Amino acid sequence: MKFKLLIISLFLSATSLGAQESAFLRERTFLTTDRDSYAAGEQILCSAFSMDSPATLSGFSAIAYVELVGTEGTVATGKIGLVNGRGAGSVAIPHDVPTGNYRITAYTACNKNEKGYDFMTGSRVISIYNTSLTAREKDAVAVVDQLSEAEAPAPMSGDVKVDIVPDGDYITVSLTSPVDASVSVSVFHELGLPRYSPASLASLIENAWDKPTTYERNAIPEYDGEIIRLKPGVPVDSLTLFLSSPGGRSDIYKGRAKDDGCVSFYTDNIFGDKDIAVVSLSSELSSGDIEIVSPFVSPETASVPVLEIAPSMRNAIETLDAAAKIKRAFDADTLYSLLPVRKLDPMNKYQNIYIIDDYTRFATMKEVFIEYLHDIFIRREGSRIRMDVKTLDAKGFPYYNHFAPSLILLDGVPVFDHNIIYDMDPALMKQVEIYPSYYAFGGTLFAGAANFVTVTGDFAGTQLGRGTRIISFKGASIPRSYSPLPADGDPSFPRRDETLYWHPAITLQKGQPLEFQVMAPSYSGTFNLVIQGLTPDGSPINIVRSFEL
Repeated sequence: MKFKLLIISLFLSATSLGAQESAFLRERTFLTTDRDSYAAGEQILCSAFSMDSPATLSGFSAIAYVELVGTEGTVATGKIGLVNGRGAGSVAIPHDVPTGNYRITAYTACNKNEKGYDFMTGSRVISIYNTSLTAREKDAVAVVDQLSEAEAPAPMSGDVKVDIVPDGDYITVSLTSPVDASVSVSVFHELGLPRYSPASLASLIENAWDKPTTYERNAIPEYDGEIIRLKPGVPVDSLTLFLSSPGGRSDIYKGRAKDDGCVSFYTDNIFGDKDIAVVSLSSELSSGDIEIVSPFVSPETASVPVLEIAPSMRNAIETLDAAAKIKRAFDADTLYSLLPVRKLDPMNKYQNIYIIDDYTRFATMKEVFIEYLHDIFIRREGSRIRMDVKTLDAKGFPYYNHFAPSLILLDGVPVFDHNIIYDMDPALMKQVEIYPSYYAFGGTLFAGAANFVTVTGDFAGTQLGRGTRIISFKGASIPRSYSPLPADGDPSFPRRDETLYWHPAITLQKGQPLEFQVMAPSYSGTFNLVIQGLTPDGSPINIVRSFEL
């Protein structure tokens, strides 16, 4: 961590010397999506390519911010974790978004340091149809008798051999590339709706670095992950805050007070939409509200082409809307496959786990500590309980360090009033995880750690005290692929999806065929297989294959 912070410090120092564009990092983030047209309420599945030059992926920023912007501002946002310039996620389209064209754009914190940066750089046009509302995006929709001539599709690039073999209920796809490549792959129903984003990665990348830029120090680059900024309703000068994600054990961060009245937490990305706990060493936190400072730039408007709606589009729009409703009704989210995320777990070594059910169930936690939890030493300091975790010295011998505090967690949330756990009902406790090693974060050294896991994983109704606040947080999207293949093989499952297959991060290895299966839909029509991505030297890949079922 110190080494990474030193890199960021050197980066800021170098750029603050007034160097021109070649002296600081210029990242550009591009998105591919599973489709170009959606019904309101659907998820836009995204694959991100963050680059620091037209030829190389960037290994710097660890998170990208995504906004869906129309003529009247931002209507939806999302976050995508990045690893070596690649990431994946989704953006939920609100159910009340008016029909119209929108731009989906992505950027990193580094872009906030470029004076006059156009946050629509590399954006794509997304068409949204809302059959439940008569509202239309301002100045972005025109009802016509006949559609204008379609724009020319983006030129093909790349040399990936594609074999598509329909066979009954399944479609077998084989991809073979003459070079290594990182790509997204989508198979979707071609409805014939107007397409306003024919741009490929090649055309998006081509002019992204042409405009000269100068540096302004507006934001700290996010090398490890998102920097979460909170604004407590109380002065932060003497406030020590910790942030954690209930149910986890790695998402624990110590805040740093800033001159602007905010407290910053340097995370390695928290994934998913969840509650987070903000813990204060004092009770001052309970006297005011906590505001999460938005990391989004929220452009006031975006220039989009006018969405034409003609009578000939009626059947296609109704088909799109019906597929979205069927997908929601049958809980199609269960058909997503979660992909790995970069996640550090500093407590994954030397752990001893005490399963409470493996021993006699006692009536009080005091008895549990005395009879079972021999790695935790309990002592009283007046009316307060202090817990010390048995740690290992340099030679591996266990001992108690009564001078340095131990980190005590309840379902992954720091608890500094140990009486809260000591007074709990043991029937609420599932297990205790012991980490007999020194653990340092935020400038504080802890002599070991203990995580008390409840049967519910969310405190089991325990009140954590006036110094703890639980707030809702929208983290980085959990990367996932999609393929509607029912796990139980139920033939009655409705196969009406418009997206038949989506994988945001496929690695093609030179000369090695990659094969996967797609479940055929229960309807006939024209379908597109789209491959977009990059080779190691930055050469873009854009391949479209159409087939009939």
